[in-house]
Amino acid sequence: MSKPMSRSAFLRLVCVLALAAVCFAGWRPVSAKSVSKSVAETLPMNVTFQHKKPISIPLSGKTKIDFATPAAKKSGVLCVKFRAYLKMDVTGGWANYLQLSLNGKTLGEKTKGGTDRLLNRGNGYTTVKKEHAPWWDSKNRLVTFFGPENKLDSRIATPREEGYWYLLDISDLAKAGAQNHLVIANEYPGGSACREMVIKDLSIGYVTLKKKSGK
Repeated sequence: MSKPMSRSAFLRLVCVLALAAVCFAGWRPVSAKSVSKSVAETLPMNVTFQHKKPISIPLSGKTKIDFATPAAKKSGVLCVKFRAYLKMDVTGGWANYLQLSLNGKTLGEKTKGGTDRLLNRGNGYTTVKKEHAPWWDSKNRLVTFFGPENKLDSRIATPREEGYWYLLDISDLAKAGAQNHLVIANEYPGGSACREMVIKDLSIGYVTLKKKSGK
């Protein structure tokens, strides 16, 4: 005949069962539909150039990418898209350290036609403390995040779905039917555990932009 359960053992069992019930109630399976994809990933691109290998840019360094564009104009807006981050083992904030130029001209916030150059992130980001700031600084440098691949700083509230993706309109500076020279610069001088800027999944091609409602 088994011994009756002691009061302390019974209370421990109740606590374990209660905790398990709470965890199960809060659990939800993550489906493919529940995960938001970035604008940069979902907008169709007619790719004309790809750099498949990751690019490592040292502190205060830069890299040059040469690519050709078709002589005949294709449908859509010529863009470059890529993922960029200042590599660290843990997330470590953000700052304006990414700068690009095309054919000797620095890419700024607006194209020659006055439209937004950065197409996938809106006009700025918002933190969990409701602080809002623009992506570009006065030196035409873009905000770049410190951290490991695919892990955006938790202090960023919106837009989180874009992660490390950048989608930029380069149609005003690219030369049709000729070689073009894209330079990506890492403006971070050092001072932390970060030693490089990483560029991944770089593609250039024509993107069909969604028309804004009411226009």
